[in-house]
Amino acid sequence: MAVDARGTQPSKKSLADSLRRVRVGVRDDLEVTRQVFRGEPCYIVHDPLTFENHRFSQADYEIFVRIDASRTLGEIFERLVASDRMSADDEERFYRFVTGLHRLGFLRLPIVDDKRLYRRYRMRQQAKRRARWTRILFLRIPLWNPDRFLTRTIRRVKVVFSWPAFLLWAATFLAAMYVAGQRWEELADSVHGVLAARNLALIWITLIVLKVFHEFGHAYACKHFGGYVPEMGAFLVVFTPCAYMDASAAWGFSRKAHRIIVSLAGMYIETWIASIALLLWAFLDDSLARSIAYNIVFLAGIITVAFNINPLMRYDGYYVVSDLVEVPNLRARATAYLLGLGKRLLLGVREAAEPMSRRLKLILTTYGVAIVVYRTGLMLAIAALVTRRFQTAGLVFSGMLLGGLVLRQALRLLRYLWYAEELGTRRRRAVVLSFLLVLGLPAGLVFLPVPGRVYASAVVRYEQEDPVRAEVPGFVRAIEAQPGGRIARGCLLARLESDELEEQLARTRAQIELSRIRLESARFSDPVAVRQERLRLRTLERDLQALQTRSERLDITAPRDGILLRCLDPEAVGAFLAKGAPVALIASGSFELRVLLTADQSARLGLRPGDAVEFQPVGAPSHRVRGVVRRVVPVGGRRIAYLPLTHLGGGDIAVDPKTLESTQPYFEVVADLPEDARDVLTWGVAGTARFEADPEPVALALVRRAARFWNRVIAPRG
Repeated sequence: MAVDARGTQPSKKSLADSLRRVRVGVRDDLEVTRQVFRGEPCYIVHDPLTFENHRFSQADYEIFVRIDASRTLGEIFERLVASDRMSADDEERFYRFVTGLHRLGFLRLPIVDDKRLYRRYRMRQQAKRRARWTRILFLRIPLWNPDRFLTRTIRRVKVVFSWPAFLLWAATFLAAMYVAGQRWEELADSVHGVLAARNLALIWITLIVLKVFHEFGHAYACKHFGGYVPEMGAFLVVFTPCAYMDASAAWGFSRKAHRIIVSLAGMYIETWIASIALLLWAFLDDSLARSIAYNIVFLAGIITVAFNINPLMRYDGYYVVSDLVEVPNLRARATAYLLGLGKRLLLGVREAAEPMSRRLKLILTTYGVAIVVYRTGLMLAIAALVTRRFQTAGLVFSGMLLGGLVLRQALRLLRYLWYAEELGTRRRRAVVLSFLLVLGLPAGLVFLPVPGRVYASAVVRYEQEDPVRAEVPGFVRAIEAQPGGRIARGCLLARLESDELEEQLARTRAQIELSRIRLESARFSDPVAVRQERLRLRTLERDLQALQTRSERLDITAPRDGILLRCLDPEAVGAFLAKGAPVALIASGSFELRVLLTADQSARLGLRPGDAVEFQPVGAPSHRVRGVVRRVVPVGGRRIAYLPLTHLGGGDIAVDPKTLESTQPYFEVVADLPEDARDVLTWGVAGTARFEADPEPVALALVRRAARFWNRVIAPRG
């Protein structure tokens, strides 16, 4: 009995033994184009049934063209060895190459006739149609074969792809970018009205028209270089209408520049239209035409960035990247490579695969991982969007959608592990892996703890900080103090002046003098007038005393001893200060740490006075200062009092620039710092506070995050 290399299991019958006497032929309808990638000749094989393209190296293509149904595969291999195309040691690689051709559907086998091949294609198409209804958020609906129409009309539009037209596009685009830079604030302010309910119908119509022009740009570019365009249709992304066209024939173009032009043609046309629309928007008065022009600019910009340039979606950017890295069917090959890599690492299955360079393996691995991460993030984002828009109904729909996707993939994986023929000799290993997935994954979610550390934004402050504000409005006449040093109570900080107050003082003094004269003249003639004038005089004297007090407060002084942290800038001389405007900040006491925790973090930690905290200031990763919690504010607030912790001051907390309010409440924690903290810290420095918390299971952490999402996003809209 034959054994494998370890001498423990019976060897499996080799591919050579199974296929040596088989006769196969290459399909006659395949289209082949010779190209040059990185200085090496290669051949692109286009399948007219699936509209897919596959690249062969020159060595593989020489094997491919020698496959002939008039000879057995064994005879073909012997001829290749005789002609020094292959060596006798390459027999297994030859048969793996043949099986790879069979998986691509390029061969006619005795057991697979043309009718069965066509039935398999029809079954694949029917499966795609059924999948459309399961992928309701990404509906792709073919509508039309435009090739004849493009052939009849290409001569009228091919001038668009000439050098003069490109230079005209560049000039228009640069002019539009100049206008956008000059009027950027007006452009940005108008965004708020784009998605208003009254504008949605116009947005949809504009989007549809814009995408039709975009796709015809691709189609005409493909036809201009001799390609065949078999399909055009509608593509609904979360019920938003888009268009698509099949330009896969561009992979048959021998020049890379032509292929890239086809991929960029849609954005070329769209940005041309958007540039003209931006210029019109700049010169038109408020009207429907100006609104349409702005909609075009907005949609062209958003869609180009979010979809067309994105190489992780099968739009223009994807095909440009595929051409730049010179890998046809990049997504399919990356997915297949990752699946093969997973089978080999987890199950020990080694599939027949083409030889790959390290560069190609790196490209496929990087792109494949990026696709998985992007798809997962996109589905979660869509689920969150639908949940936020439709609340409870949206939550149910999103749960069914995500649950269905996970369940379908899990069942598919289990069927493979339990029943796949290629796992026949590794079934025990596959079954063990399936039980690990079915039982181990849920157990891991329930019992596997996540690290018990919580990080939050924090800032260093003094124990006591008193702001000094203007008690009387006025203009700054002089600034008498500089921040950074100690200051005594009563020291002058700044002088204000108020012409209005001086006028009121002069007028009141004049009225008092007049009242005294009237009182003196009426003392012996009119006792009633005397009593009235005395009352009026007392009122005027009280007003004068109040005005004098206000005048004295134009000289702003320190209310107590301390360190002057902030004071008016010398450039503020001559500026007007309203009542209550900040003038200075005086501090005393020791350094303390003020930490802002979200509701989720506060609940997770359950902090009490005496708990430890570690602070790492920004820009000084080697400096870590330990402190002790002194006080926990039990009530959270949305207004953030510490600018360095907000995104406006370089921090992580997003706030409204006008109100300084965040999207969620934050709870303040005050911690004492050691006396030597002054050696490494400065007042106002921000950083990260780290708290140690008890580890919690992954499932509980996910539930906590889901609850926080509901409380922050869904509940406030109810």
